Amino acid sequence: MSSSPVLMPDLFYRTRNGIFAPCVLLAAGQLDLFTALRDGPRTIAQLAAAIGAKPDNLRIPLNVPVLAGLLKRHGETVANRPESQHFLAHGSPGYVGE
Repeated sequence: MSSSPVLMPDLFYRTRNGIFAPCVLLAAGQLDLFTALRDGPRTIAQLAAAIGAKPDNLRIPLNVPVLAGLLKRHGETVANRPESQHFLAHGSPGYVGE
């Protein structure tokens, strides 16, 4: 009797994670989230106003850069992580964007 091969999701996770990161960076960059948070933490309502969005339309999508480790969120308050602040916010000394 032959046994079934053990299936591991490694390929799926590597592929998903390889696509996920650039998409998150692109979307957050297009919204200019990092620059909007450059001067410090903001509430979701303040962040939405800064980028011209509705707070209710921003709440769930903000989870993506948080899960990717680019932003931190505590309740309704959102902030850049130190690396995002340094490299991804316009005007920061180490800004690597266009």
